Amino acid sequence: MNTKIFFGLISVALFFISCNKTEADITGASASINLVNAVAAEENNDLNMNFTGGSIIYATTKRLSYWASDGTSSNGLLTFGIPSNRTIPLTVTLAEDTTKPIFNQTISCNPGDIYSLFIGGKPTSASYVLQKDTLRAITDSLTGVRFINMSEDFQNISINISGNPMGSEVAQLNYKQITGFKLYPATSTNFSYTFEIRDAITGDFITSFNYNKLARFKHITLIIRGLKDSWPGIEVVRMNNW
Repeated sequence: MNTKIFFGLISVALFFISCNKTEADITGASASINLVNAVAAEENNDLNMNFTGGSIIYATTKRLSYWASDGTSSNGLLTFGIPSNRTIPLTVTLAEDTTKPIFNQTISCNPGDIYSLFIGGKPTSASYVLQKDTLRAITDSLTGVRFINMSEDFQNISINISGNPMGSEVAQLNYKQITGFKLYPATSTNFSYTFEIRDAITGDFITSFNYNKLARFKHITLIIRGLKDSWPGIEVVRMNNW
C-alpha cells in the first residue's frame, strides 16, 4: 500500500476512535472502504454516510455527490479508513431522506481489509453491492480489470474489446453483478483498451470506455452507471483499487 495512503487511513481511523469513547485495537494497518455513488438522477441523488451508530444529523453528515472526483475522474468515489478488529455500524442513505437507509449493516474488518460498497439504481429504488476485495500481487507487466453493472436501466449487458466479438470479455453482466479481476497485458506496446458495452439480448451498442493510462501491476474497477433515456446518461467510470 502507498505510504501516504497508509498513514492517511490510519489518521482517519484515529479520528474515528477519538469521537467514540470505546477503545479499539487498530494494531497493524487500518481497513478501508471504497464508497461509490452510482445512484442516477438529475438531482437529489447525493448520499449521506454515518458510521457512528447514532442518528444521522443532516447538516453535519458527510455527503457524497454522484460527480465526486478522486482527483482523476468524476466517478462518485470516496475512500475512507475504519478501525480494524472491531465491529463498525455503517449506514448510507440518500441525503434527501436520511430516514430510509439504503445500506445499514455492521462490518468487522481485519487489518488491511479492503471493501467496496457500490450504491446504484435510482433514488426510488436504490440498492447496493458490498464486495470484499482481494487484490493479488501482479508481478508481470499486467493490469487487473473488473466490471460492475450499477445501471438499473440496463439489466443485462455484455462487454467486448472493440473489434472483437460481442460478449467476448463478459457474455452477460446483470444489474448489480460484479466480475472478478481479469489480467490484461500492460507492456510498452499496449497503450489502451476500448471496451464496448452492449445489450446482451439485442446486441445493440450502449456505450464504450477507453481504458488508457494503464494501471500496470495494479487493479481497477470499471463501473457502468446512468440512465437510458435521461440525464445523467449511461457511462463507464473508472475506480482505482490500489
